[in-house]
Amino acid sequence: MGLVWKKTDGTSGLAGTTVEQQISQVRVWLSEEFGIRVLAFDALTSKVVKGLKRRRKTALGMMHTPEVTYRFKQRFWESQNTTMSRLHQDMDSMRFLMLRRISEMAATQGHNDRYLLDCNVTFEGSIKVWCFWPITKNSRNLSRAIDATCSSFFHRMVRRSEENKKFLALNPQFDEKRLPFFHLSGRPIHRREIEKEVKCVMALAFAQEPAVGHLDPALYRYNTHSDRKGGAIWMLDTIRGSEFYVRYMGDWKSLAFYLYGRVSRKSAALIEHSLSNALNSLFSS
Repeated sequence: MGLVWKKTDGTSGLAGTTVEQQISQVRVWLSEEFGIRVLAFDALTSKVVKGLKRRRKTALGMMHTPEVTYRFKQRFWESQNTTMSRLHQDMDSMRFLMLRRISEMAATQGHNDRYLLDCNVTFEGSIKVWCFWPITKNSRNLSRAIDATCSSFFHRMVRRSEENKKFLALNPQFDEKRLPFFHLSGRPIHRREIEKEVKCVMALAFAQEPAVGHLDPALYRYNTHSDRKGGAIWMLDTIRGSEFYVRYMGDWKSLAFYLYGRVSRKSAALIEHSLSNALNSLFSS
């Protein structure tokens, strides 16, 4: 278990979130390299992290991205119409609609070999786009698709694929087997750049439209998991019986899935309605 000291206001203290990230990296390494599932026998480290966060008493609750905020971000980046804004728009859709982790589309500390490559994106005619990752946090050789019913995102994926082909033709020094699908002049975008931009746009959304459902960034902690969590909650809210689909799309292997895609009042109401119909049918015969 890695413990990291952090200087704060002239005093030394353990930062719970940082310790949590270090522990996660060790767990992933042990799982991938040696097949050791630490969580199967370790009940202590999670309690240590929880205690550190309580000790600091400064941790904000994790933000999820409401659907109204997702739409605001999409409109904002579309109006900017720059290379960078289009990157943010497309990666944001992949996190919210495909429930992908940030390491599966961008460079992150310790996981620079997981982001989606251009050569691993294929199109099933004009019906689906398939994305393939040789390795992710939970899986190897993972494939997930988005179909043409997500028309805007689907067509933007097509456009990005075509732009990448043109980029490779104009820049033969780049290896076509190593080009990131989401890139700026051939290099992957880093997680830090994405979080900085999204925080600014979410603050703008709350400032411009404070009464329509955006969460106050001063009261919640945003990171790139917030979009994945928001997408899961939106699907549970609006699609009856979507729990298995959400778990499949997000590649959750355990009940940790419910920490991101929680059952909301809306999704519970959908289930209750279906249960009511089933019970009426059962007792009416």
